[in-house]
Amino acid sequence: MFTSSMTDEVKQLEEEIEAVKDKIDDPVMCEKVRQYIYAPKEIQGIYKADAGLLSEIIIVRLTYVILVSGGTSQPPCRDSTFG
Repeated sequence: MFTSSMTDEVKQLEEEIEAVKDKIDDPVMCEKVRQYIYAPKEIQGIYKADAGLLSEIIIVRLTYVILVSGGTSQPPCRDSTFG
């Protein structure tokens, strides 16, 4: 009974994984997510730290653009980071 319950849970998770992969529709991104999920906790910690640093950089750059532009709808410069 316990084994069949776990088997059902695994099947349900596999279906959910496939649904997410279909929504993402990007094999490279799906592979990156898979690598993160199966990575050791230490490696996941490094990824999280890198993501936090990147978020801080983006926030600083956006704040700069907002302050320099003086609230206009057009940023003062074109940067590939912002499109």
